[in-house]
Amino acid sequence: MQNLKFWVYVNGSPVRITLCPGQTVEHCTGGPDSEGWHRSSILWKHAGHGIYSEGLTEGRDCDGYVSRWFDCFCPAEELTAGSEVDGVVFPRWGDATEETRDDYAEAAGY
Repeated sequence: MQNLKFWVYVNGSPVRITLCPGQTVEHCTGGPDSEGWHRSSILWKHAGHGIYSEGLTEGRDCDGYVSRWFDCFCPAEELTAGSEVDGVVFPRWGDATEETRDDYAEAAGY
């Protein structure tokens, strides 16, 4: 297996990540805000024949707790086949599995 290189956005800027076979990298951010708190985390894992990604955003405000979780995969050959922005080519991620939770919507019967 070889190292895999790909571009992602982190804190609003493109960042190039290189992962060795079996390696995982995670980025987290968050803290208190004007209405409560928020947190965002995403990980990228070298899965042999591509990159597996999993992310979670969550927070609490006056409407209660809200979260969104996703996971997706990008085969190695698609790591430089996605959209191009300012000369940087991003991965073409496959369809994501997603789950969303919203306390306020659940209380309203949605």
